Amino acid sequence: MPLRLNYRQRGYDTHWDKAAAAFKAEHPLCLGCQAIGQVKVATVVDHVEPHRGDMVKFWSSAMFQPLCAWHHDVVKQALEQQYERGAIALSDLWLNSPAAIKLSRKSQPKPIGLDGWPVA
Repeated sequence: MPLRLNYRQRGYDTHWDKAAAAFKAEHPLCLGCQAIGQVKVATVVDHVEPHRGDMVKFWSSAMFQPLCAWHHDVVKQALEQQYERGAIALSDLWLNSPAAIKLSRKSQPKPIGLDGWPVA
């Protein structure tokens, strides 16, 4: 099995860093959080459509969405697995889609109270 290219080799270079910073400046809040009535700062610029090394898709800013780390690492990854299996459409990969909202609500971690137990 070939090794996966590192972050920089996959296109996430200084040009990307600048483009991502500019996108986050224009879109500072997580789209997934907004869709479920929360407000959280976006820390990740996500490619809605997995680009798989296709630089045209990689640089298609119309397909960027601002996400917090949790929405990117948990919800978007689960949605991409469903997309790869053909269970959902490309449009469902937007974190404000009905499929993403449902998954976000289902997957959301329970808040922990001061006593260390989940809050009901």
